[in-house]
Amino acid sequence: MGTRSNIYVETEPGTYVGTYCHYDGQPSHMFPLLAAIEKDRLLSHILMAAPQGGFRGIYERGTEYLGDYTYPCILQNPSMEDLGPEYIYIKCHDGSVKWRDTYGDYVDETGWRNNLSELMDP
Repeated sequence: MGTRSNIYVETEPGTYVGTYCHYDGQPSHMFPLLAAIEKDRLLSHILMAAPQGGFRGIYERGTEYLGDYTYPCILQNPSMEDLGPEYIYIKCHDGSVKWRDTYGDYVDETGWRNNLSELMDP
């Protein structure tokens, strides 16, 4: 069973492009990867994954796509929980990363977190 997530890039302040990721969406895996990757590189991966239904997974060794061209997945609103993700991530316009757990306790009224220590000490 996968840890589903939706991954977005903020292309302009308040404008987002994203897609679905089926495996390894937990913050301990995804947050460091998204923090390390350049925003434009992540955007290019999202634009390749979206017509294929999204990502199978994102890893240090490479990116895997679902490869299902019959169900493209292009997301534009990170406040929505399309496809039932457990986590939602945004690579922000300034290069930072924020995330939220769609089923757990929220850190503040918006639900967005900006580091992993909040996962350990909510």
